[in-house]
Amino acid sequence: MMQIITFNQIIGCHNWPGAPERYAYLRNTHRHVFHVRCWFYVDHSDRQIEINDMQQIIEYEFTKKWSLKGEGKGFQFGAMSCEDIAKWCVDTFECEACEVMEDGFGGAYVRR
Repeated sequence: MMQIITFNQIIGCHNWPGAPERYAYLRNTHRHVFHVRCWFYVDHSDRQIEINDMQQIIEYEFTKKWSLKGEGKGFQFGAMSCEDIAKWCVDTFECEACEVMEDGFGGAYVRR
């Protein structure tokens, strides 16, 4: 079994409207550098999925879906959690798994 791993660094904002009082500050929109890793199964080692191409496709799809049109400030994910973003990646890119980390410190892992 072989897999390739893609990595995209995505600057974006989100919030947690239902945050408990001790995390009330997370109710407001706040910025992160999201580290997005996707795992794809491949059958052979001769670039069945070209990593560079897939990273560009991932960036394009994020831009198409969540770009702050013309503002150049990254992506707006609204109330989506890391789990939500990872699940969207698994569904959209048909990858085996996706990890989404906030600023490289904590996040979520979703597997198909």
